[in-house]
Amino acid sequence: MTALLIRLFTSGLLLIILNLPLIAELPAPGCKAVTASVTPSTPTQTVLRAHAEPIKKLSITIVTSDDWFAGTDNEVWFDEVWFDIGPMAWRLEGGFSKGSTRTILDVTRPATDPIYVDDIVEARLEKKGIHGWTDAPDSVIDPLLPSGKISPADLVAVYQKQLDVARYGVDQASSALLSVNHIIDEQDKAILAANQVLNQAEDAIKTVPATIANLNNRIVDTQVHLVNTAQHIIGKVPVPGICTKKVGFARIPYPCIQTIDQTIVNSAFTTLTNTVADLEKQKNDLEAKLAKAAIDKQQAGQNLIIAEGVKADALARQSAAKAVVVSANAALGVAQKGLAEAQQLAAALPAIGIDFPHPNQWKPKELRIDVNGKEFGSYGIDQRLKAGQSAWVKIIRPMSPEEQFVRTLRAIPNGESSRSAEYIAGASTIFKNLGISGWKDGPISQATVSGRLIHPPSCGSDGYVSLDLEVSKVTVGRKFLGLLSNTVADNTDDVPHPRFIRIEYLRVDRRGHSDERYADWKVGDKFQVSGPVAWDTDKSGFFELHPIGEKSVRLTN
Repeated sequence: MTALLIRLFTSGLLLIILNLPLIAELPAPGCKAVTASVTPSTPTQTVLRAHAEPIKKLSITIVTSDDWFAGTDNEVWFDEVWFDIGPMAWRLEGGFSKGSTRTILDVTRPATDPIYVDDIVEARLEKKGIHGWTDAPDSVIDPLLPSGKISPADLVAVYQKQLDVARYGVDQASSALLSVNHIIDEQDKAILAANQVLNQAEDAIKTVPATIANLNNRIVDTQVHLVNTAQHIIGKVPVPGICTKKVGFARIPYPCIQTIDQTIVNSAFTTLTNTVADLEKQKNDLEAKLAKAAIDKQQAGQNLIIAEGVKADALARQSAAKAVVVSANAALGVAQKGLAEAQQLAAALPAIGIDFPHPNQWKPKELRIDVNGKEFGSYGIDQRLKAGQSAWVKIIRPMSPEEQFVRTLRAIPNGESSRSAEYIAGASTIFKNLGISGWKDGPISQATVSGRLIHPPSCGSDGYVSLDLEVSKVTVGRKFLGLLSNTVADNTDDVPHPRFIRIEYLRVDRRGHSDERYADWKVGDKFQVSGPVAWDTDKSGFFELHPIGEKSVRLTN
């Protein structure tokens, strides 16, 4: 099952996330459009209590154990660590290495919206699994590691085997990435060559017609001159003859060159004729160049489209290949680190079977809370946080289950659901039902809340409608609406701050009837809702009510 979940994480879930831009504008299947006003709601002002001490600065110090496999690195596995005081929680950035001490979470509060010291009703640390999902595997090699008792020597053998597998995975991933990169390089060359041909062709198509027109004008002008030029003229033509010269008293003949008038070819006519022929040849060459440029442009355009299409496909595969390389290298790092610690563990322990920890599980040793520059409390921790055991909780003040429920309602509301979140709600519900970022029991099983709607109703593809309410009253003691035995009003001197709860209402009953009232509900409407209490472990976590049936969700305007 764990291996299956890993495959779901790395394939289906990632594909959904990567394709969110494509589905962001699609309506969730089977949902009606919300037609009522969606004007944002302004939360009620916090009740200021002059006699209570506001938290001006809050920080925590966490000591991580130096035991085997005690550290966690959420920068590598995209897991998350959260610290919770009851009404508020914060995500802790950075990793917690084995044997480390970190002071973090320097939080200051404005005087107009204070959190009070007695709002700290619990200290809670939670470590999510990979991808930030609660109770997901702690690393990608978790499914490959044995559970239960195993000897240190066998543990070393397991990690050695996984190290070999991880190295093979890195080689395969790197080879695949190299192949994709080669395709991209080849397409870059093809794109460059096609663009060069396109530029040359477009330059020819742009400039050659003007040159051809100029040549045409010159041909016409030359032909006009040719028409007005005689092909033949009368000219002095040298011919051999006999000349005489006087020598003494006699004339002596001798050979000489004489000129006579004769019809000859006009050299100007010949020059003009040759000029016309030369201009015609230049014109023909340019027309051929222009025709070739048009063909080259068409071919280069086709080559460019093909090369860019192949490159786009290769770039998409490159992103996936890079992610695989990152994951493979991370798995190799875990295997290398795990083998090193396993070898140290085997050297230090006898050859008996033990329940051994896995990499990237976290074993905090101590938590200290400082408020307004003074130590509020220091708490020892003897618990390993891992998949299936993700949270450590210390109740600071004694409370009844009913009071614990009210005081740990969130003082900050959930954000409005996006279209893409509505569309993939069915997929996330599947994960929740498998126990991945799923629902856990609350301190009480049933409750009724009265409150005001702060976001438009969100209809999901899983058949649920989500409503976010600012709570005004909580009643506990009966399963259904009616007289209730224990009522607590919110945002009072006893329970300061507006508190918020999410309603997950299954609008489709077993007979297939769908409650479509939500389409007319608007921000600011007041409701009374009854149902089972559940803790949604997504992100920081928050309480939900899961009402059943139309009578359990009533509009009270």
